[in-house]
Amino acid sequence: MKKHELQMHHDLSAFKTCNIRFTDSGGSDGRYIAWESSTLTVEPEAPSKRLKVSFDEINLASESMLKIYDGPDANSPRLAYNPSSYSEYTASGAGGELTFEFHAIRNSGEGWDAYISCVDSKPPAQPRRVGVAELSPHTLYLKWEAPN
Repeated sequence: MKKHELQMHHDLSAFKTCNIRFTDSGGSDGRYIAWESSTLTVEPEAPSKRLKVSFDEINLASESMLKIYDGPDANSPRLAYNPSSYSEYTASGAGGELTFEFHAIRNSGEGWDAYISCVDSKPPAQPRRVGVAELSPHTLYLKWEAPN
């Protein structure tokens, strides 16, 4: 493993970072192995941040799969299934985490080379002056002013 490189590996299940190269278990110069299976949750170093992963290259063998989830585990909403080169995904959950689930079936492959970075968390926009616009026995319509 090169300095400042995070490799997807079955011995690692959680990691905190804000700026690091992210690769399959073979690293940026090698291949991942067949029958590999691992899940890794990456958290931002600071609670005011959320993670973004940017893929420079990805080349998975035909029966391999990489899933990316928006949150602390594989039960979180899925952002991607076998992402493509030059794609980006940003966490939107409260903790800013991304979870990566990888399975290599039968064949090894070239894998991926990506970069994980932190971006500022922005609090959700809050509507102003919320009120009832119309009320009927089965329907409620609300009105509000959009935030600036």
